[in-house]
Amino acid sequence: MVEYLVDHAAEHPAYVQALPLMHLDKFAEVLAMRHVTAEEIGVQKERLMRLYGPEALAREIGLERMVQIFGPREVLRTMGPEEVVRILGPEEVLRALGIDRAREALDRLSSSTDTLPERDTDQGHS
Repeated sequence: MVEYLVDHAAEHPAYVQALPLMHLDKFAEVLAMRHVTAEEIGVQKERLMRLYGPEALAREIGLERMVQIFGPREVLRTMGPEEVVRILGPEEVLRALGIDRAREALDRLSSSTDTLPERDTDQGHS
């Protein structure tokens, strides 16, 4: 049923909107198999994020599928890298990304934080 509705999304837009609510894991799986995004078949990513919240989505469908649906930038923007690691644990992040991609991501993250202004860590203590 999920595959049919993803393949015929234009003919059944109301049902397609309900798919992630009823069959989130299968929905994410079919999107990955068809190499389409939720937005390409008319499902609003923001709506999914609001309905489930990023933490619940990450636990329910996993980081890889969440990235397939929302894209890596959106996941990191919404959750932040620290939150992704906190929710899934460093082992899961390494498993999902692989050691080389994780190292590259950490290198990019650390180089981008070098250009950010330092945060005031003094909490009003003199």
